[in-house]
Amino acid sequence: MKTAFLRCHPAVNLVYFLAVAVLGLLFLHPAFLAVSLTAALSYCLLLEGRRGVGRIAALLPLQAAVMLLNTGFAHYGVTPLYTLPGGNRITLEAIVFGAVMGVVVITMLLWFRCFSLVVTEDRFFCVLGKGFPYLSLLLLLILRFLPLLQQRLRAASEANRALGAQQKPSRLRVAAAALSGTVSYTLEHAVDTADVMRARGFGLRGRRSYARFRFRTPDALLLGAILLGFAAVLCARLCGVADAGYNPVIAIAPLTPAGLLALTAYALLCFLPQLCGLTALLRWQSGGAV
Repeated sequence: MKTAFLRCHPAVNLVYFLAVAVLGLLFLHPAFLAVSLTAALSYCLLLEGRRGVGRIAALLPLQAAVMLLNTGFAHYGVTPLYTLPGGNRITLEAIVFGAVMGVVVITMLLWFRCFSLVVTEDRFFCVLGKGFPYLSLLLLLILRFLPLLQQRLRAASEANRALGAQQKPSRLRVAAAALSGTVSYTLEHAVDTADVMRARGFGLRGRRSYARFRFRTPDALLLGAILLGFAAVLCARLCGVADAGYNPVIAIAPLTPAGLLALTAYALLCFLPQLCGLTALLRWQSGGAV
């Protein structure tokens, strides 16, 4: 079920995540936020299984931190709840808007996690490699840099621990040496990678690269549905459907029939990977080709 959307063309995956990310940043209405958060949460759990539970639980303190920071440094609003000794007020509007922004941050992190699991390096390079070879290579090196740095830093720490260099007076010095060596080695590896790609003729005019992905008719139909849903929801947002404001007062527009229609289209767009998986499962159970 979880592999149905993975079998689509990488361009479809990339456009989908770009669409849900843009719309997730435009809507602050609680109903739209709930749909986006639920879809991202369920898809992340579908892709990662039990391992995703721990990652998701680790995001809860981040939501609380965003809410507390906004409450402590933003003092707008007309509903004061408490006055600090310095004279600054803690208002209901600041707390609510901080909670909303925390939900937006968590939702975007979940969508980005799903993006990293679906749009792998070969898929990303398939979409941007032909038109923007150097940009795609640079983005791949950046995306690979952080996990590679973390992996090598862990290996350096384990090596130092095996050598018995974990005494308290030298712990900070050993950690700094491990970090310095890891960063130097990673940067040298990036330079070596660039030299190897240049030696292989990467980016030269007329050079062809192998891609195992083929853009077929189902991919075109799915891409058209994503673009149509994105355009419909974006037009609804630009027309003022499902407006929500939190400064200086909390003003959340009720969902009109147009708002419910936009919410339905948004839900179908956000839950598209799950719907693709459900459709493939039903076809498999009915004896058809997946």
